[in-house]
Parts: sequence; C-alpha cells; structure tokens
Amino acid sequence: MKKIPFLIPLLLSSLISEEELLTETYQFPVDDIKQLDVSMEYGIGELVIEANPNQDQIEGSIIYHPDRTTPKVDYKSFGKKGKLKVKVVSNKDWENDRERTFHIKDWIGIKNDDLNSKTIFRLPQKVPTDIKLELGLGKAEIDLSNLTLSNLDLECGLSEVRLVVRTLNPIRCRKVSIESGLSDFNAEGLGNLRPEHINIEVGLGSAYIDLTGEMVDDIEGNIEVGLGDIDLILSNNANVELEIEKSFLSDVDVAGLIKKDDKWVSPHWDKNLPTIEMGISVGLGDVDVNLRD
Repeated sequence: MKKIPFLIPLLLSSLISEEELLTETYQFPVDDIKQLDVSMEYGIGELVIEANPNQDQIEGSIIYHPDRTTPKVDYKSFGKKGKLKVKVVSNKDWENDRERTFHIKDWIGIKNDDLNSKTIFRLPQKVPTDIKLELGLGKAEIDLSNLTLSNLDLECGLSEVRLVVRTLNPIRCRKVSIESGLSDFNAEGLGNLRPEHINIEVGLGSAYIDLTGEMVDDIEGNIEVGLGDIDLILSNNANVELEIEKSFLSDVDVAGLIKKDDKWVSPHWDKNLPTIEMGISVGLGDVDVNLRD
C-alpha cells in the first residue's frame, strides 16, 4: 500500500487555524418523552457520546471546518417519542478535491486530529434509548454508563473505537449489534447492558470484546470473524456454552472451559447462575476466549 509522507498530514493540519473552525451547540429538552431514538452518521473526525447529568436534556457540540464538513442535526418529538438525527460527513467538493490530489486509500493514514473535527453529544440518563451509529474514519469514545439503553446498533468503518459500560442497565437491551470492518474496536463491560441477544461481526480489523459485568440475565448471541482477530472475555459468574465453527486456517484458543461433545462449556454448571450461549464462526482469523470475574 502506498504510504503518505509524514509531512502531508502536518501540512494539512498547519493550514487550518482556530479562526477557521466553527462551533455549533445544541440543546433539546426531553422531559416530555418516554422513548428516544438516536441515529448518527459520522464520516470523519472524533466522536464522543456519554450520559448527561442534566436528566431532561440532550446537549451537543460540533467543532468543524466549514469547507470540509457540513453537520446536520435535527431533533423532533412525536407524541412520547423523540428522534435525534446527527450527520457529519465530508463536503462533496472537498471529497473531489482530495481525490484529485491523492488516491483515496492514502487518506487512511490521516488521523482525525489532522482534520480538526470533533463532536460531543450527551444523552439523558433515564429515557429508554435506541442508538444507531455509523462510523467512518476517525475515533470514537462511547461511554454508555448511566444510560438506559434499549437497543444498540454500531457499524465501524476505519475507526478506532472505545466503548465502555460501567453501570448496570436499568432495563434489558433488546439487541446489541456490532459490525467492525478495518477498525480497532475495544468494548468493556458489555454484560452490563443486559442484552437479550448480541451479534458481532469482525472483518479485517481487531476487536476486544469484554462481556463481563453484573451478570443478572441470560445472554445469547453470535460472533463471526473473517480475516480479523478477536479477544473475547466472558464472565466467570455465568454458565457458558460455546459452539465454535472454524476452518483449518483459523486459530481458536479457549481457556477456562471444557470440551463436551461439539461444544465448549463451563466445567461447573450452576443452575442458579445466568447462562451465556454463543455461536462463534471463524474464517481465516484468530479467536482467543478467556473467563474473568
């Protein structure tokens, strides 16, 4: 792959002064709704999502260069449901200019810091929330602690993503869906979301999936790994049952479980504990499974 000279990102960054950047802020009251749907398409830059100490309000800010990015933010309420849509993508003219200068694959080497785009949204803690995120090139820090999450759908492109859940979700999350392409994905405490079903796809990138937390519910799910690699951490405070399909070119390492027929299971099954049942399919990639309290 052709590499961008290190000088290019520095030159691009130096061409952007603070005076050229714009900042837009947003505040939307949500005290009259019972369900919130959040949809974000984030093409390039840095994204931060976290809980808002202000229980009755969505708060956000976007810092961007107007020649390169056009943010679109819309919030509407219909009865007891609120819908927040955020779209931050590159302007078409700038996309065309950059492709005339460099091949698009070269821009993979340019980090979000060189493009001076940053978006922060703080979501209300008590309103059940569906979140759908589509990430392109950049970095995302997603902290779902203290939120009431009813559904999570996350698609990662070339992003570096860190997702944490430090507190127990007050409700069960219907589904957690994570699709990681070439991204570097790191998730901690996903068990705290109390997902009914979890689906994870890892393409060419790497992923660290920590499904530990306060295990109070059964979890079922599927994991598909193509050419990438995944470190899967499961809770010792649950019964685990894994069904693994792999090719002769894949590498799977399972620690803390025993092989029983065609499945990997907890050595000491306790009917008083919740159960994690997962199917894992591996193409040419690597999977490491470990247990942790």
